[in-house]
Amino acid sequence: MVEHNIYDKEHLDRFCYLSSGWFKDKTPNSQDVNAQERTRLTVYAALAKHKINIFSPKDEAVVGEPGAPLGKKILDANVNAIDGATFCIVNTEGKDMGTLFEAGYAYAKHVPIIYYWEHANPDDKFNLMLAFSGITVCSSEKELNEFLDLLVKENFDFTKCEKEFEGNIE
Repeated sequence: MVEHNIYDKEHLDRFCYLSSGWFKDKTPNSQDVNAQERTRLTVYAALAKHKINIFSPKDEAVVGEPGAPLGKKILDANVNAIDGATFCIVNTEGKDMGTLFEAGYAYAKHVPIIYYWEHANPDDKFNLMLAFSGITVCSSEKELNEFLDLLVKENFDFTKCEKEFEGNIE
């Protein structure tokens, strides 16, 4: 992890893999042309506030194994980081394909997943596969901070923090 992403030096082995797109996009029904990055920074700030170490692929200067093509180096570095993560937060903003791949990989590796779905309206539908693969779905910055409060209070015991999704599913 890069130095500026370390908030708890006593627990360097305990970190969150922050899975998120950061490309310019436009969320449907929104004037926000960079929603992915803005939302990624919201999640980032919540993790920093709770002094949780962060691995964010955008911030890391990792290249994987020597000699591999760049794309393969990035893939290897990211999946290795997911393998070592305590948990992942997956930003669903913009439905970035790489982010969705990382969510599936984390689930397959039994790494707990928190989904962050910031633009949720009461009638919106959340994807079935995501709803049942995560330990919770947070639909606001307030919900995310409350969940992280609980997670830290329970010393990262995810069995004491799981919250089943209670919205509409597609």
